[in-house]
Amino acid sequence: MSLQLQIKPLTLLKLVAANKIVEAEVLIATEPSLIEELCGFLKEAKLSGYFYTLIRDTSIIDQLTQQQHEVIHNRWLRQSDLNSAYLAMLIELQNRLTSEGVDMLILKGLAIATRFAGGMDRRFMWDTDILVRPEQMQTTIDVAKNMGFAELDSHLSTAILDFFDFHAVEIHRQQLSIDIHWSIRSQHGYRFDYRRIQADAQSIMIGGHPFRTLADQDALTFALIEIASDLERSHFKMRALWDVYLMLKAMDSVVDWPLFFQQRKQQRLLSIVINIFELCLLVLDCRVEFPALSQALTAHQALLLIDDRANALEIISRPPQNFKNRCWYARLQPMPQPLYWLWWLSTAPLRFAITRKL
Repeated sequence: MSLQLQIKPLTLLKLVAANKIVEAEVLIATEPSLIEELCGFLKEAKLSGYFYTLIRDTSIIDQLTQQQHEVIHNRWLRQSDLNSAYLAMLIELQNRLTSEGVDMLILKGLAIATRFAGGMDRRFMWDTDILVRPEQMQTTIDVAKNMGFAELDSHLSTAILDFFDFHAVEIHRQQLSIDIHWSIRSQHGYRFDYRRIQADAQSIMIGGHPFRTLADQDALTFALIEIASDLERSHFKMRALWDVYLMLKAMDSVVDWPLFFQQRKQQRLLSIVINIFELCLLVLDCRVEFPALSQALTAHQALLLIDDRANALEIISRPPQNFKNRCWYARLQPMPQPLYWLWWLSTAPLRFAITRKL
């Protein structure tokens, strides 16, 4: 489905998420093909399970055909079962790591689903991510292997992997996959204070079990960086943008945005953060929903590399490995562009050898 055709399904999704059921029904009544378009959009965006949890107790469910109902219900069931399997695995992993003196933070996934989406069954996940200290990586890997997870693809040290912009290693066990992070992102020029991040981490109950995860503002920053990194390779995921939308719904009125931007400037992330926020506001057409953020962004207009909504839609719809997106991403980096391209070209062979992607 083209992104232009996703605009009306996005509008409907926003209405339902805001519990504006009457307005949603009016929109459906005026657009006979909207439900069919919505089902295609939800499948592509991996938001079917989330949408099902929003409408299952509303009159919107009656607007679906029996087949459409069964499809999104079954996607939610599979999503819920897989997320429960991830939770059981994380409980065991955390218990084992704690006994080894390793402090693990949960990133994205179940933490975002629980904190911002309304429940651990509401977010589709391919894998789960955790963050540990670099010096605790080997212990974490050994513990995961003892739980039946597969060998790593790379045995290079984290210092070497940092240079090549790797920030995590991936391990597998049957349908489960863990990204073990020693870094939020290892891109050259970024400055993260991991002692502060660990100190600010918050407790969260997921499925009745206690975990620790990033503070909300760190989680939001991480989500923005991930979207920018995906766009470098023209690998856009609408559900990632929806994560940011849900986070802003909870955070816009409580965050000191000028201070937030000052802190991102210290991390040398300001240009990335400003542009991904702008992309989100344009693509989801939600600027009026977040007045505090929108006002704060006006002080940083000079950093914007997005012209308008049409340009934003173009950026997220370009085919994989599009050179224009890579150039756009290079302009967001804190290092001079010639230095970025020198690094990118010199490290490309090993990065491709390890990940099969650039």
